[in-house]
Amino acid sequence: MLAALLSGLAELRLAERNIAFQVQRLRELTDPEREIGRFSVGHILDCARRIVECLATRDAHAKTLSGVLASLHRVPAPDVRPESASATSAAPVPAPARAVARTR
Repeated sequence: MLAALLSGLAELRLAERNIAFQVQRLRELTDPEREIGRFSVGHILDCARRIVECLATRDAHAKTLSGVLASLHRVPAPDVRPESASATSAAPVPAPARAVARTR
């Protein structure tokens, strides 16, 4: 279970890094001082597509990890109530039967 959680966390971190990288690249490509030509349009669309993919990946891993972690909570102990004294005195508990040794 721990290995699965750590693997999921690593995937989540990778998706976050990819998002940050692609957003930075998109900002560079759409800089106001930069001319957007036919070559740049393809790169801008590719960055936008990759950001969407990384967001979907991140959300899927976050949802899965949240579900796994939520399932690990402790269940409260059942409420154990001692039996009342009147119930035990009304019905005596029989003594255990003694083992009878057989002889030939």
